Amino acid sequence: MHDLSFLQNMHVGQLAVINNVNFTPREIDIISCLLNMRGTNKIASLLSIAPNTVLTHIHNIITKL
Repeated sequence: MHDLSFLQNMHVGQLAVINNVNFTPREIDIISCLLNMRGTNKIASLLSIAPNTVLTHIHNIITKL
């Protein structure tokens, strides 16, 4: 449960829009994990999603940026 505390702290609203780019709550989760040096498999485990779903979110984030 301790690993998820950083995710909750990152959902304070200011991350919803970065440089006029809107991110979904799940994309914010992924960004938070990446900023905390989590790998794809660890992110998938933390968020209870498939590793391919993590990669799709990362692709969408990169596309938006």
